[in-house]
Amino acid sequence: MGALPHALVLPFPAQGHVIPLMELSYCLVDHGFRITFVNTEFNHDRVVAALQIHSTMEQINLVSVPDGLDKEEDRNDIGRLTDGLMKTMPPGLEDLIRKSSEAGDRITCMIVDESMAWALEIAKKMGLRPAAFWPASAQLLATLLSIPELTSKGVIDADGAATRQEMFQLGPGMPPMNTAHFVWNCIGDRETQRTVFKCILDNNRAIGIAEFVICNSFKEIEEPAFASAPGILPVGLRLTPDESGIVKQERIKSKVEELLGDEEMRSKALLLKDIAHRNISRGGSSSQNLQAFVDAMKTSTKR
Repeated sequence: MGALPHALVLPFPAQGHVIPLMELSYCLVDHGFRITFVNTEFNHDRVVAALQIHSTMEQINLVSVPDGLDKEEDRNDIGRLTDGLMKTMPPGLEDLIRKSSEAGDRITCMIVDESMAWALEIAKKMGLRPAAFWPASAQLLATLLSIPELTSKGVIDADGAATRQEMFQLGPGMPPMNTAHFVWNCIGDRETQRTVFKCILDNNRAIGIAEFVICNSFKEIEEPAFASAPGILPVGLRLTPDESGIVKQERIKSKVEELLGDEEMRSKALLLKDIAHRNISRGGSSSQNLQAFVDAMKTSTKR
């Protein structure tokens, strides 16, 4: 029996990114993969502590690399964090991949958070199968990928700032959006927003390296968004809102109470549950997409 396919999984170290990629890792383990899950040194101990309750970690190796920030620096400063990651992580990742290969445990593919798409250059350089994962809605990813169109139409300027405040529709059937609510303009001060916008542009360029771009959503609930970006595969692992990578008990309790106390919310939740079940069940579209992705990632590139 040959060695198991070995995936390096790299989440962005911020809220709502770690848990979805860990869930993807568990799915890959179920499909016969070994996983090297890379956190920043700052997040590593927190993630290890949060996952101690799990007993099926044999095929998931948690490792850490520096994020480029001093210990006392604020990791909530997304602009500073992003800048530190892009400057510091590449040599650490290359060294990790090289040492794993030298130890006879070759990494065969890399799956990065789309917010870390710049790391796909490393996958290409090191001869790994490259893929990207988007942990949020397809509409948000479609918006990020539509930045060139938004710029050419004069909706935003070269730095991502909205030229006017108005409602617009990204594509047929998609929910209307307010230009004041572009995600890159809702973070920190203007300098931070420029840094984040530049990182998004860099990621948009790098995403072309990925053989697959998979999204934690379902085609049936975001069909117009997937139609506007046909290269994105919906795999819909599960619905996972969280804070700082960890789902807090108080948040779960408040959402359950809100759901049980509102008939309309309860009906919508049951509908979503039915849609999710159909999509992730054997033969469902998300199940088929995940299987196609798994089969491709099991095929190693030549080095």
